Amino acid sequence: MGEINFDPASSHVANELVDANYYCTIEDNGLTQKWLDRFWLNPPYSRGKIDDFVSKIGSEIASGNIHTGIVLTNNATDTKWWHALADMSYAICFVKGRIRYLDETLTPANAPLQGQTFFLINKTYDILTGTLFAQEFSQFGKVTETL
Repeated sequence: MGEINFDPASSHVANELVDANYYCTIEDNGLTQKWLDRFWLNPPYSRGKIDDFVSKIGSEIASGNIHTGIVLTNNATDTKWWHALADMSYAICFVKGRIRYLDETLTPANAPLQGQTFFLINKTYDILTGTLFAQEFSQFGKVTETL
């Protein structure tokens, strides 16, 4: 994917790891911003918020602002938002085990109660991008194309 241009749901500490060229904190409200291509998103998982971020991805794709991105969410295959995100994705990585998230001091926190999913958003279904995603993310779990 190359460098990450935009992270719409981040913090100053989180961006030390993500290293996005531009990022939004909760105060900036990434839902009200124009998104940039090559984005990373680990949205807030609270009810309603994640739906809003998934809807925003769809509207930013439709407007042509974004082309390629990676989204990390809980593996909530029983939800409408998860399936909406899967429908927008070129490939999905079902993570083996659970990702231990970091707290505001970059210390590993408790593992979540469920597994996670990485989604590759790639509007043109670029085979090279899909292949690179599969090569990189297969170390974390099962990668499958959604076509």
